[in-house]
This record gives sequence, C-alpha cells and structure tokens, in this order.
Amino acid sequence: MIGMNVKTGEKRFLISSKSKDDPSPGSFVGGTGAQSGPIIEGFIWNGTRPYWRSGQWNGIKFLGMPHMSAVYTNGISIVSVSPEGNQYVTLNVFNTSLIKVVFLSPEGYLQIIIWDEGEKEWRVQLQEPESQCDIYGACGPNGICNTDESPICRCLEGFEPSSSEEWSRGNWTNGCVRRVELNCDKNISLLASSRDKTDGFLKLSGLKLPAHFQYLKTDVYNEACEFWCLNNCSCVAFASVTGIGCMFWTGDLMDVRAFSSIGEDLFVRVAHAELDSLIFDFNHVVVATDNFSLTNKLGEGGFGPVYKGKLQNGKEIAVKRLSSRSGQGMEEFKNEIVFISKLQHRNLVRLLGCCVEGEEKLLIYEYMPNKSLDTFLFDPTRKTQLVWAKRFSIIQDMNPKISDFGLARTFQKTQELANTRRVVGTLGYMSPEYVIGGRFSEKSDVFSFGVLLLEIVSGKKNSGFQND
Repeated sequence: MIGMNVKTGEKRFLISSKSKDDPSPGSFVGGTGAQSGPIIEGFIWNGTRPYWRSGQWNGIKFLGMPHMSAVYTNGISIVSVSPEGNQYVTLNVFNTSLIKVVFLSPEGYLQIIIWDEGEKEWRVQLQEPESQCDIYGACGPNGICNTDESPICRCLEGFEPSSSEEWSRGNWTNGCVRRVELNCDKNISLLASSRDKTDGFLKLSGLKLPAHFQYLKTDVYNEACEFWCLNNCSCVAFASVTGIGCMFWTGDLMDVRAFSSIGEDLFVRVAHAELDSLIFDFNHVVVATDNFSLTNKLGEGGFGPVYKGKLQNGKEIAVKRLSSRSGQGMEEFKNEIVFISKLQHRNLVRLLGCCVEGEEKLLIYEYMPNKSLDTFLFDPTRKTQLVWAKRFSIIQDMNPKISDFGLARTFQKTQELANTRRVVGTLGYMSPEYVIGGRFSEKSDVFSFGVLLLEIVSGKKNSGFQND
C-alpha cells in the first residue's frame, strides 16, 4: 500500500521500472505527502522534483482529480491507523470478479488498469497525469492552467507575466508576478499617512487548489478564515473546504488549474486598488471624460466611440462606450469582458474594468499615450515623421496593442474554421469570406494584417473617397 506514517515520516512508494523490458527501478516515484497537519496529497516525483500532484484529500476524493467524483469515489480511499499514525491509500474492488492493478509506467503515468476477460487484455480505467495542465507547475508561480483555453496558461487575477517575451513564446516557467504591491507589504508609517485602504480578496472558482498550503483547523470556515488571513500579512490566499476546513497559502501560488464544471473556491489577496479597478462608478467616468466631451474623443470603432479620461487619482484611461448604432449589445459587451479580463499579453491593452448604468455600457482601458498608428499614417503633417526606415521597423517589430475582440473566438486545437451569424468589425480590414458568409479562421487575421501592412507601406487608407 502507498502511504506514510505522519508521526515518524516513514513512507511507502510505488516505483516505475526503467522500461517495459528493464524491470530495474526507474526515475518516477509515486507516493503521498502531508504538507500541513493531517491533509494528504498524492504525488509523482521525477527524481526529487514533483511531476504530478493529486490535490488535497477531503475525506471523499482528491480535489485535483476531476474524474474521481464520478467514477472513483468508492474505489480510492485513505485509511488512517491510530495511534500508530499510519495513513495509506487503498483501492477497494467491490466486484471481486474484476482484477485491478495500480501501476506506475516508465513514462511517469499513474494508472489503474483492469483485466478485460472478454477482450483478454488490460484496459486503462484511470491515468494521471491526463493532460499538460496536470503536469506540476505547468504555468509557473501564480499562473493558472486551463485546457479549454488557448494558450493554456494565464496569470491569476491581480498578476501579470514576469517576462512578456517568454510568455509570448509559450515559456511559462517563470510564471507571474503581482501587478500592484499589497498594502500590507508597504511601510507601516507610509501606509498610515496615506489614504490606502486594506487589501481584499478576489474569489476564483472551479480550481485545483495550489500546492504548499498550510492548515489552520477544521472548525474555521469562510468568514473566520478570511479574517485570519487578512490580519496576517504573510497570507496571500485562503480557501475554506468542506471536509478539510481553513487552508491558507504564503509565498507564490503554485500548480493551480481551472476546471470546467467542478473545483474549489480560492480567495486571492490583492491590493485595494485592484479591487477598485473592477467596477467603475458611472458618475466618476462622466467626470473623468468631461461628460464624454468631443474634445476628449479619441476615435470610433465597431463597438462605439472611445474617449480619453482622467481619474481623480490622476490615472489616464480610455473609455469605450457602447453605441446603440453599432448593432452590438450585451452579448458582445460580456464577450469582451470575459475574454480580455482572462488574457494577459504584451499585445493586449489592459482592461481595467467596466461600468453598466441603465442603458450605458462602458469598458475602461489603460490609456495608450502614443495613440493609434493611423493618427500618424494619414495625418498630412505627422506622416513625415514616419520615414521608410521607421515604417520598416514598425512592420518588422510589430507589437500592436489590441483592445476590441468583438465576436472573435478562441479556436479549439482541431478547429480551423468557424462561423458566426453576426458579423462585426472595422470595415476595410475584414476578409471577404467573413463579411459575406460569416466564416473566419486564422486566414482572416492574415488578411487583416496584410491590409495594415499595405497601409503602412503606402501611407494611404484602405478605403475612402477622393476628388480627382
């Protein structure tokens, strides 16, 4: 039996073979670990490094194994033997006619295999890791992995990539860093003399909880757990889990995964400024934009007009106002919030928050002081600043900032073409097959980018009227 003695630290492991043909010990080892108190987790190690983690045992299942609640609840269990302190993982076989074997493959897969008498072969009932997101720390510190998204990694809310360049290459090893310093971490005298408010917590749902947790106690739940964490600066997140109680984390949050239909709630500590930025008061936006003054209007796109604004704290913002003439409604508004709030990338303008007030629907972005490229390309005076060498440099090192996804979709790995009945976007940049038939793919982006390149090279708009 795989297990350990929580008093002495003695452990029993499952060890892989080197290969199918070589039964000598391999590099992968399976076992259990108690990181804090009596809470057990299952692990696969590759040498001394964690390779896979099951998530915490809540008395019924391992929280990081989504299939367990449906299939394996009555199969796998933890048996505690007191007062010796032994805890073991056991596999119960209720159908005695079945032959089940727990097996750690040479490639590092923990498998439960069943002998199929009819087919006269072994059949895999469970296999972990199952996907790339099951690999320990796939998205690095403070990153979150989701197989339903592309790319699979993003930063936890309140964090940003530690290296935008590495992140854009698909190298998530270094993970994410906090975007705004916690008020709790600031100098006490500075904090006392400022108007900074206390930190708060963002609720993230449907997660495999991070590794390296600490255990408070079983009879402490949500409100008391939050109060304790808020009053301890070292606490960066907490969770209150049925069957376990209050858990908290210090340092980086490692090995977090998002599930589509199950998972636990994690409350991540963020600075008050991060909480403020999510929902904006309409009256504050009106003041910031001088009541959407024409002098503050930056331009207009498929979504509606965009205005420059300045908050009371001096921060400059760009406010995108849903136009009733755009043909877009709450569906597109929600779409943009959902997509851009989940994505962090050097080519995305950061979405600071939103505002809904009656019929008014507003998106608030970071302000781009250099404005749009077209303000230089098509302005009779400014275009002289874009000499050929500069234009070539813009094309070669293109780092555009995109803000409006509209109805853009994220494709599944096997999906190359999609359809929409609602065609939206900026005329002149949309591919013909998208405008006419609503069909779009990666080629649609290539078409749009090609139009942009032609505009940069020629200095002329892709459409318009001209007097001979």
